Amino acid sequence: MSLTLDTYGVLVELQIATVTETAADCVLLLKSKLSNVAFDISSVPFFLTKRDFEKWAIFIENRIASAGCADPFVTYGLGFQFTILDADDFESSIVVLLNVGMAEDNRIYCGSEIRVLTENLATFAHGLQAISEFVPESD
Repeated sequence: MSLTLDTYGVLVELQIATVTETAADCVLLLKSKLSNVAFDISSVPFFLTKRDFEKWAIFIENRIASAGCADPFVTYGLGFQFTILDADDFESSIVVLLNVGMAEDNRIYCGSEIRVLTENLATFAHGLQAISEFVPESD
């Protein structure tokens, strides 16, 4: 199962490998759509609980309503950071940082600042809510 956020130059894809009794095992990908810049970056595997999916969706919806905020959305496993810098009725600016590994007890992040249609961002939030329905409640 996967969920894609289509932006102007980068495809942001949440891939769900398996759903266990308590969470979904995931990776987040950034893929270039540009002809002059090629990259395909994958996060380390991380898990998202039902509540994580719901909180991420609410985070996006609230940031769109309040025109963005510099505080990132992060989860317990720190597999990624998702920030909405600004948002209006037409476009939003987001920063997606992927945890790509560890070096000497330091997390290494790679990512991109991306312009996206606010409508696509809202659709992504609705997709997160829909996926949450497939993930069991955790204690």
